[in-house]
Amino acid sequence: MATPNPASESPSGEGTRNVPRSDCSLSGDLKCLATSLDFFFINFCNIHVEHIVSLYPFAEISILGDSNVHHQLWFSSPFIDHPGELAFNFVILHDLEQLVHHPTRIPDRLGEISNILDLFLTSNASVYVIFSVGLL
Repeated sequence: MATPNPASESPSGEGTRNVPRSDCSLSGDLKCLATSLDFFFINFCNIHVEHIVSLYPFAEISILGDSNVHHQLWFSSPFIDHPGELAFNFVILHDLEQLVHHPTRIPDRLGEISNILDLFLTSNASVYVIFSVGLL
C-alpha cells in the first residue's frame, strides 16, 4: 500500500492539485466515484485542449455541457465542491470564459436555490451574442 503524498492530498483525504482520491472504487462511495469521474473528464479535456493548441495555436476552444459542479465565484453556488474547483482551475489555465451567467437550474424543492450548472466555455467570447429567455 502506497503512503499518501502530503503535497497531493489534503487532511480530509480529498484529492487536490487535480489528483483524485486514490481509495475510490466502482463499488465504493458514489460521491467519491463522481469526484474521480469529474477529475478524469477534466483531465481528458485538459489533455485534448493542450494537444489542439499545440497543433493549432490560434484555434478557438469551446466546451459545452451540463456540468453539475459548484463554485462560488463562477456558478452562483453557495459552496465550492472539488469538481467545481477542478473546472474553475481548468478554465483559468486555458484562459477560457464562461458565457452562461444566469441560473440554469431552477429549484423544485423548498430550501434549494437557483444556480448555474450548464457550461459554455470558450476562448473567443466576442464572437457570441448572449441573451436570456424566460423559463420554459
